Amino acid sequence: ANPVANLYEGQIFGEQALVSEGTRNANVRAQIYCDIYKLKKADFWRIANKHPSLLEGIEKISGRSRRFSDRKAS
Repeated sequence: ANPVANLYEGQIFGEQALVSEGTRNANVRAQIYCDIYKLKKADFWRIANKHPSLLEGIEKISGRSRRFSDRKAS
């Protein structure tokens, strides 16, 4: 597989799968030791519904203009 991006401390990946009906579309491989945290979609929506600013930030990062405020957890 050809690398698509290099991520650095504090950067995220997989956000599009959280705010869309789709699934992830990439695999990730670390070049050095790192801590990775997994967030299930239902847990994301539970938190995002309580903290709309989090959702707005994720929408900006993912490049989505559609609002997901009324989205219910699956």
